[in-house]
Amino acid sequence: MSVTIKKDQFYVDGVKTQLAGSHTWNVVQAFNGKRASLDDLTGNFTRLWTVETRGMRLDNKFYGSNITGVAKVDVVPWKKTGALNQKFYDKLETVVKRAEKRDIVTGVVLFDHAFNAYKDFGWENHPFNGLGPKSEYEIHTIGPWNKYQRAHVKKVVETLEPYDNVIYEVGNELYKNSISKFQAKVIKWVKKFTDKPVGASYAAGVYVNQSWLTKVDADFIVPTQGARAGGVRKIAGFKGPQLLDTDHGWALTSNVAGLRTAWDQGRSIWLMDGLNGDVLRNRDNLQPDRNFINSVL
Repeated sequence: MSVTIKKDQFYVDGVKTQLAGSHTWNVVQAFNGKRASLDDLTGNFTRLWTVETRGMRLDNKFYGSNITGVAKVDVVPWKKTGALNQKFYDKLETVVKRAEKRDIVTGVVLFDHAFNAYKDFGWENHPFNGLGPKSEYEIHTIGPWNKYQRAHVKKVVETLEPYDNVIYEVGNELYKNSISKFQAKVIKWVKKFTDKPVGASYAAGVYVNQSWLTKVDADFIVPTQGARAGGVRKIAGFKGPQLLDTDHGWALTSNVAGLRTAWDQGRSIWLMDGLNGDVLRNRDNLQPDRNFINSVL
């Protein structure tokens, strides 16, 4: 299955295809030894997160977890020295390979900010703490540490190049200072190493003016919806696909009407899903939303 883009739609094996499915945090990386199975997911589309920090506290956060204390992440891309951790790439490849056999398209997220900054002890447990950035807010900016990040991007792409069910997403809720140079640089790295589609997601703290998403040479974008329970907006001036990720709109809250609006607009969908709630907390019963995705695929 080959994933390409024409105008504002994805094509799978040359056929125009809308994608929709559930995503959660722990499909590649286990949290406290718990990993979600692809069999637990809904639909033909999922995000594969790259959590950067080795541990963080989640139980005191609104969009958190039922894990008490510091939740440990079993493998992250870098060791404390900045060297790449082969175990991460082995696990990532295993999941992508299994997903391909199930005809599931994977959106591989290359970097993440939320766990580093908004979850207690995230920065304290980040491999780059001591390798250059002064705080979690400098990780995704231009600096000497970019050599570690570039090596990670190249390794991910080289590892996954044999698989056709892959698209890349530059960042999950990266901090707003990432939009000046970092995100554009990462997109250039990806495009140097592969022809697979690469997109950009909105930056935390930049809710109203998201026009920067149209200026970073992304093949697709994943904007936020602004008002959490509001309408499903599209960003003017962008000609490629605009995905809906409910993590950026009404995370963990049932909203079948919102999904239907996005689907009718021709948008592909990621449903942030707590599944059984043992890692990512269930805030609402999302079975109606899963049923909707199954009904349209």
